[in-house]
Amino acid sequence: MMDSLIELWQSTGLYQIQWDQAAMIVIGLLLLYLAIVKKFEPLLLVPIGFGGILANIPGVDIAVGDGILYQLYSMGIGSGLFPLLIFMGVGAMTDLVHSLPILEPCSWGRPLSLEFLRRC
Repeated sequence: MMDSLIELWQSTGLYQIQWDQAAMIVIGLLLLYLAIVKKFEPLLLVPIGFGGILANIPGVDIAVGDGILYQLYSMGIGSGLFPLLIFMGVGAMTDLVHSLPILEPCSWGRPLSLEFLRRC
């Protein structure tokens, strides 16, 4: 009975975890906390946090060889498709109203260049 419990414990991920995997899982959880609770760049931090956790699960080898994360890496990152989609998506969802103070409701009908010239 005790031998089977020891064998069960040795086959779990907690037994196989290394310090660097544990550190990366903690960092991934921290990124998820910042994104979900603190609302700090959730578009970027949620996928990064989940990816960091998934890639460092001990004993799974999901990120090497024929694992699904390796396949996603080779198809998306290796070909350059994912960075293009990420920057296009984040750029399209950027709200410039708070960044450019010249975009006041009274200037919405006029060309932006005239507003720059008038304020200089």
